[in-house]
Amino acid sequence: MHNGEASVKQTDSSAKARARQLQLFREMSPQERLELALSMSESTRELSLTGLQKLHPDESDLQLRIRLAALLYGATAQARITAALARRCP
Repeated sequence: MHNGEASVKQTDSSAKARARQLQLFREMSPQERLELALSMSESTRELSLTGLQKLHPDESDLQLRIRLAALLYGATAQARITAALARRCP
């Protein structure tokens, strides 16, 4: 951080566009920023799941979601989910 602000390296936007984007974020209410963050997070998960579907076209939706959990939360989370599912569906 520098001067209380996070440093973000962006290469696809001009400095003027980045400044305008920051201005718009600062003008948002806390609820609007939260809603935007949640929406962006959901979009990221959906894009990741789509990519996994392309890489593993023969896997079920559940298997793909377990893979996504591993990407998002690590192998330990994946192992716990797999074990819990095995207990529920022997």
